[in-house]
Amino acid sequence: MHQLIHLDLFSGIGGFALAARMVGGIETRQFIEIDPYCQRVLAKNFPGVPIHGDAKTFTAQPGDFDLITAGFPCQPHSTAGSRKASQDDRDLWPELYRIICQVQPRWIVLENVRGLLSSEAGQFFRDILWDLARAGLDAEWAVIPASDLGAPHQRERLLILAYANSVGYSQPQLWNQPLAEKGASEPSPKSLLLADWPKRPSQVSEIPRAIDGLPPRLDAVRSLGNSISPQVAAIPLRRVVDLAGTSR
Repeated sequence: MHQLIHLDLFSGIGGFALAARMVGGIETRQFIEIDPYCQRVLAKNFPGVPIHGDAKTFTAQPGDFDLITAGFPCQPHSTAGSRKASQDDRDLWPELYRIICQVQPRWIVLENVRGLLSSEAGQFFRDILWDLARAGLDAEWAVIPASDLGAPHQRERLLILAYANSVGYSQPQLWNQPLAEKGASEPSPKSLLLADWPKRPSQVSEIPRAIDGLPPRLDAVRSLGNSISPQVAAIPLRRVVDLAGTSR
């Protein structure tokens, strides 16, 4: 199968790219990440993949990428914050949508907190779906807790899978079902990827940190907290690869 060329926005420490590597059929060609520590982690773990530092200045041409993934900022929608949504300076959906319109990819996977569904009384989520429809994309979505894949924490995440209207398929796959409900013949993402979740974060990476008086572990913990679990990211990416294989 033709490798899907992948643009990863708001990459963090590379959760989507790691999931893409594990699933197969996807080649990550570009990161967009503003955080210096995360940039160093990406450069170490994905050598040779370019890193652009700011989504606001990134431009691309139609057809440059087949697949866009984006864990866009969740702070405007998190129930742990003030939930200013579109009024929050950290809301980068307009920039993400600009890039989607420029690239015109066939496949998009978006990730955010569950709170996005009720942000601005649900209007923000409806606007996202409307924007995707205007760009010629259909969408599926699900809330997937990491605990469904054996993680020792709940960590619910909203995953939105969008694809070009031209893709089409005969019958939706229940990719958002809990793993326990799936047939025994279908390998689970957990069995395909990592057998066990770590009980605690691993040793701090040997990525050097700027001297600012703060312990280096703070960068690692913050980056892990903002990252999508690769096991969760693999679920919609497997759906993309399956659909891509049947739509060509």
